[in-house]
Amino acid sequence: METNGIINTEEKLADYQEINSSAKMGDLIYVDQNGDNTIDESDRVYGGSGTPEYEIGLNFNCDYKGFDFSMQWFGAFDQELINGSKMYAYTTGTHKDLLYQWQEDNPYGVIPANRGGDHDNYRAWSDIWVEDGSYVRLRNVMLGYTLPKRVISRVGVSKLRFYVAADNPLTLTKYSGYDPEVGNDGLATRGLDKGNYPISSQYRVGVQLDF
Repeated sequence: METNGIINTEEKLADYQEINSSAKMGDLIYVDQNGDNTIDESDRVYGGSGTPEYEIGLNFNCDYKGFDFSMQWFGAFDQELINGSKMYAYTTGTHKDLLYQWQEDNPYGVIPANRGGDHDNYRAWSDIWVEDGSYVRLRNVMLGYTLPKRVISRVGVSKLRFYVAADNPLTLTKYSGYDPEVGNDGLATRGLDKGNYPISSQYRVGVQLDF
């Protein structure tokens, strides 16, 4: 359902009470799409797709005088995600954003008032949970150095290389959830962030020996 802010003036309250007589200050305003003064299934609108419009990837490798460097980037753009973790935290009253909810002593609050998880303010169908899930992620990066053969020939090895590497060290996104790469192949759950644990970052230091 499309929303249009919250009721924070007497004028907005009077207008919205023509649609919902039980509405109060601080409540979420749902858009009456068909103008029948009722909010129901007929007012639902398309809210976007969890499938990216396009994806890009970059693989880069180079070496110079014994040094080698490689990295892999991946990006997905213009997909919408439902932030299920945020929804759950709102309904249970544990999200930090609720510090900014509308209250009588905070009349300019931008978050709908918390009236419990079964209230229309925090319904799952609301577009307040929908966020842009675009992201760019550095999936892996590695820097190495191989000692010259003239140096290592005395110790009986054909190659001695030192390297540092990292997997998923950097993700660029405006998505406020744990991880924008929520995946999900099912049509009913595509683009739905259920609070899955985010992809972990790993850092390594190693030595490569060839005999």
